[in-house]
Amino acid sequence: MTMEGDVEHLLAEIQETFVKKLRKAAYMPSLLQELEPIARLLSLVRRLRDAGFHVILASKMPFKPASHPYPPKVWQAFSILGSLTSVYQINSSYYIPIIGGIFAKIEGEEQEPFELRPTRLEKINSYEL
Repeated sequence: MTMEGDVEHLLAEIQETFVKKLRKAAYMPSLLQELEPIARLLSLVRRLRDAGFHVILASKMPFKPASHPYPPKVWQAFSILGSLTSVYQINSSYYIPIIGGIFAKIEGEEQEPFELRPTRLEKINSYEL
């Protein structure tokens, strides 16, 4: 049984918290370290959505690890995330974890041979809002 939901409300709360802390960081520089993971999450979600991924909030999912070969869209997600990570599958949909319960979902792609594997993944070093 999958329980999926849109992440809009959660992301709005995260962004609101981020903005409040960013304002405080002007006079409390120690907060900047705390803001980095939030900025990275917001940036990754924006980049995944711009690339056409469906970003969802999922819980209690009977994930099973996806088997090779992965479809090209999975490799595209890896390049956006900046690292190779776990890939899970339910029927023909793939789920790639971004951070605690938030996943990029690739729906209905059939597995295709994909021999070219990335040798160097793009390192994410800018945080956009």
